Amino acid sequence: MTYTIEKKEVSVEVTLNITAEEWAKHCDEAFNKNKGKYSVPGFRKGHVPRRILENMYGKEFLYDEALDLCFGNYYGEALDSDKSVEVLSYPTLNEFNVQEDGSVVVKAEAPVKPEVKLGAYTGLEIVKTDATVTEEEVEAELKRTLDKYAGMVNIEDRPVEDGDTVTIDYSGSVDGVAFEGGTAENQKLVIGSNTFIPGFEPQLIGMNVGEEKDINVKFPEEYHAEELKGKDSVFHIKLHKIEKKEVPELTDEFAADISEFDSKEAYIDDIRKRMTESKQKRAETLDENKLVDLITANAEVPESRFLIEREMDYYLGDFERMLNGQGITMDQYAKYTNQTKEQIRETNRERAVIEVKTQLVIDAVIEKENLTATEEQKQAMLESHAKEAGKDVEAYKAELPAEATGYIARQATVKNFFDFVKSHNSFVEGKEEVAAETAEQAKDAE
Repeated sequence: MTYTIEKKEVSVEVTLNITAEEWAKHCDEAFNKNKGKYSVPGFRKGHVPRRILENMYGKEFLYDEALDLCFGNYYGEALDSDKSVEVLSYPTLNEFNVQEDGSVVVKAEAPVKPEVKLGAYTGLEIVKTDATVTEEEVEAELKRTLDKYAGMVNIEDRPVEDGDTVTIDYSGSVDGVAFEGGTAENQKLVIGSNTFIPGFEPQLIGMNVGEEKDINVKFPEEYHAEELKGKDSVFHIKLHKIEKKEVPELTDEFAADISEFDSKEAYIDDIRKRMTESKQKRAETLDENKLVDLITANAEVPESRFLIEREMDYYLGDFERMLNGQGITMDQYAKYTNQTKEQIRETNRERAVIEVKTQLVIDAVIEKENLTATEEQKQAMLESHAKEAGKDVEAYKAELPAEATGYIARQATVKNFFDFVKSHNSFVEGKEEVAAETAEQAKDAE
């Protein structure tokens, strides 16, 4: 047997030339392996002469089995001869021909990892994301915190104002006839929330507890109930209760009650510190992503249909597991959203294209700069995971599924990649000319 290997952008085609003698031998093996399956009148089962079966079914009846017996070995031998070929999946049989002299030509094609042509991945400048925490942001966070401790107080000495929470009975009618869903008792409503149809809430302002009155409103033309669209209606209202949210004042005493700090100034400083740390962490991640996006844009990467389709399958599988965790099947979700499973899968194509290209570029830099994680680095990553889980390293390792070891090794290698690109590129403070240059670089690369 001889072979040739033709490398293409995203696949490799292996041509196997099997001699007539080799092919005859494999056909003999196929016959001896399967002759017990055949039964012909006048012959005992398993003792039918091969020529009889060939006359009945043709010589081709052995070909599939003969190919199964020899293809794996021959194909593997061909691939083993060229270590640069990284096959990603089982091959597809493109051609199978038995020649006049009894020899056989087999052509099989399999997807391979595309060859990436890296562009510039060092010496780049990335404009740092602004991680400044403004006083307005601190005030907003403080307000959200104080709102958690807010309570409702009854109001009895004044009428309804904007922002109040009221408890009402109401009954609605159109042309004097009550309509379905237009009646409720002890309904809570925040004035100004725009929960009810336009014009309803403002007409409650000024009412006092115990008061009843009619209000006139018009249903919107786009209202969900067909029979009420654009209709004039009357609602009879009875007001039972007025409440107002009371937000506590931030004092030294209150700060001490809800935190470890003895003064409101120290409590606010801690909020500012935590917000700054969080914003800086997000900004660092954004800047890393901008750098990787630029490195990826600078590279030339053939589009691999196989890798993209596989990535889409991963996304769909993750989504289905998420749905199942919520007690929803994929079929139910598809029905709810009026989509097919394939349409749901297809929504991730653009994302998959970007992810595949990015990972291929990262792998290319890792290979070129020899950034594959050492055993010590893998162990350090494992120890980091164990620490986060609050477990002893050996106990944590014993609990890991088999595939997790490879995942942790990959994490350690990717960490090396980020350490490398961050140390060989510049993150600069916001400068318009640098920002424009960075954008132009990415545009030109595309």
